[in-house]
Amino acid sequence: MNMTSREIPREPTPPQLNEEAIRLLTGLCFRKDDPPQPADLIFAFGTAISKVEMAAAITELLDAGVSKRVLICGGIPKYDDSVPIKHAECETVMELIPRARYSDVEFFLERASTTTLENVAYSLKVLDFSAFGRIFFIYRAHPAGRGYLTLRKFAPKADIFQKTFPARFDDIVLSRENWHQTGFGRSRVWSEYLRIKTYGERGDIAFDEVRDAVAAIETSVS
Repeated sequence: MNMTSREIPREPTPPQLNEEAIRLLTGLCFRKDDPPQPADLIFAFGTAISKVEMAAAITELLDAGVSKRVLICGGIPKYDDSVPIKHAECETVMELIPRARYSDVEFFLERASTTTLENVAYSLKVLDFSAFGRIFFIYRAHPAGRGYLTLRKFAPKADIFQKTFPARFDDIVLSRENWHQTGFGRSRVWSEYLRIKTYGERGDIAFDEVRDAVAAIETSVS
C-alpha cells in the first residue's frame, strides 16, 4: 500500500484556548454519551490502537441488548504516521469479541476503509443501513463529534446514539474531562476541530447543525 500524508495533521499547534473555547470544543468534538437503548444497528468505527477498548464497548452494548446487528469498520491504515498493522482493524476487533456468547447476533465486517468518511461510505456497501431508524455508534472519545456528523450525512433521518471510550497514547489517556490539561490533548482536539470545519465546508459531513458552534469557536480564539 502506498502511504500518504494526512490532509490535516494530527497534532497541529492550537491557538490559546480560553475557558469558553474549551467548553465549545468539548461539546463539538466529544459530545455526550447516551445510555444503552434499543437500536437497529451497533456501528463500530475503525481504530488501529484501541482495539481492546472497542471490543469491550461492543460487548457491553451487546450484553445490554442494544441490537442484534453489529457492523465493525476498518481496513489497514494508509498514512505515513499510522501504527503498522498486518490485519484489517475490524478483523482484530472481531477476534476479541466472545462471539459464541452472541449466536443470535449478526456481525458484519468492513475491511477496506482507512478514514472515518470511508468507514461509513464503504460500510453501506456491506450493509445498507441508510434507512435504519436507530443507530448506536462506538468511537474513541475525542473524534466522536466527527463520527456523529459523518453518520448523520449518510443517515439523515436516523436517531443516532453514541458510546465512547478515552483513547490511550502511551502514558496519556485523552478524555472529555482532561484533554485541555496537556499540550498533546489540546493539539489532538484542535485537529478534530479543523477536520470538522474543513470537511463540513467541503460537504463531507453534516455541517449545518454545528455551523454555529464552529463559528463561535472561531470567534472565541480570534
